[in-house]
Amino acid sequence: MKLRIGCVLVGFSSLVLCLGAQTSASRPAFAQGPPPLIQFSNVATDEVGNTLSGEVNITFSLYSSQQGGEPLWTETQNDVQLDPTGHYSVQLGITKPNGVPTAMFTTGEARWLGVQIAEQAPQPRVLLLSVPYALKAGDAETIGGLPSSAFMLSNPTSNGTGAPSSTNQSNTSASPPAVVTGSGTPNYLPIWKGSTALGNSAINETGSGASTRIGINTTTPTVMFDVEGQGRFRTSTTTQALLVYQNGAGATGNGLVGVTTSPGGNGVQGFVTATTGFAAGVYGAASSLSGYGVSGQGANGVRGESTLCDNSVTTLCEGGTFFGYSAPSGSGVLGGNGITSLAGNADPTSTLVEGGIGVYGVGGSGGFADGPGAWLIGAGNAGAFGDGVLAYAGSSYAGNFVGDLNVIGTIFASTKDFKIDHPLDPANKYLITLRWSRRK
Repeated sequence: MKLRIGCVLVGFSSLVLCLGAQTSASRPAFAQGPPPLIQFSNVATDEVGNTLSGEVNITFSLYSSQQGGEPLWTETQNDVQLDPTGHYSVQLGITKPNGVPTAMFTTGEARWLGVQIAEQAPQPRVLLLSVPYALKAGDAETIGGLPSSAFMLSNPTSNGTGAPSSTNQSNTSASPPAVVTGSGTPNYLPIWKGSTALGNSAINETGSGASTRIGINTTTPTVMFDVEGQGRFRTSTTTQALLVYQNGAGATGNGLVGVTTSPGGNGVQGFVTATTGFAAGVYGAASSLSGYGVSGQGANGVRGESTLCDNSVTTLCEGGTFFGYSAPSGSGVLGGNGITSLAGNADPTSTLVEGGIGVYGVGGSGGFADGPGAWLIGAGNAGAFGDGVLAYAGSSYAGNFVGDLNVIGTIFASTKDFKIDHPLDPANKYLITLRWSRRK
């Protein structure tokens, strides 16, 4: 059904309405003076022009523009009685304790009335003409909302001659208070452009309630707080410069999400300028047993690169440092792994690709000596299982070396098989040495 908007009717220049339409028992008790109500009459029809009858619920709203924007004021009147021809007459503000706020008609801006019958789409808004603005007359006899009796000149004191003292006479030459001027745009937060002038800031707000959107340097914020450009948070204390907290039990969101569409950009990038003490560009901590302090996804899940190194210290400058959990004495709890690496599986339907390598290390070159691809040192406190490398064979060898093998120490094995060409008949025979030895 569709409502066909008629004209706006108001009674009396100051909106003093006839009390015959509403009994004193069914209307709010307003303060002494003109009741802030607006008489409105219209005809309700359906979308094909047939008049409605009976009772309907109608929502009335006042806006600052013909289209868009949030309502400045709204009320819903239930069980509005329609006559057989669809006509109805209501008093806007009758459901509110203070009626229609008079302040909405003291700014000199136009006001539009929106009407929506229950279960129907809002109808085109109607421009309120000059009579509704007579609500301003309701405070014409006040100063700042106070009656004139609240403002009285103090009694002048005599200077001994019967004439009032000049020090108590009002200073008629005093400058009037400054008047705030300037212009603004709807939905923008104002900012002082001068000592008495206001203008637009860079902060824009749209929507209301749970759908509120605040944008900085953008008029189309897509989330509750949307910043176009760089932002900076500073603190001179030991607390966080920025704390992003994911609230709510069972919430599955993320406290902080960094997104970039630039090929060379970073979703989240942290810098440390401190020269002493422990500091981290990005620090992550998880209190859940199944959580991760830092979790990464992408072509490289997590990438670490050391860009500063002080050769005067003994600590190496690692690209990445990982510490496993150290159980306290007497807890009986196992220590955590420093690194747990699971290689990715290759396409099981292809015979041309290999699975990923669990740990891949490449040594760096140096002027004195080249760095090893891996340097692994086992612990020696307990005297058992503190191997530098502990390897189990999968579908192939537990160890596969391409190149010379140098061992400083003794090789222990349940079976030692060494196969070389026989020194006396190398073309036709092999020399095989078999020796069994118990591992220490």
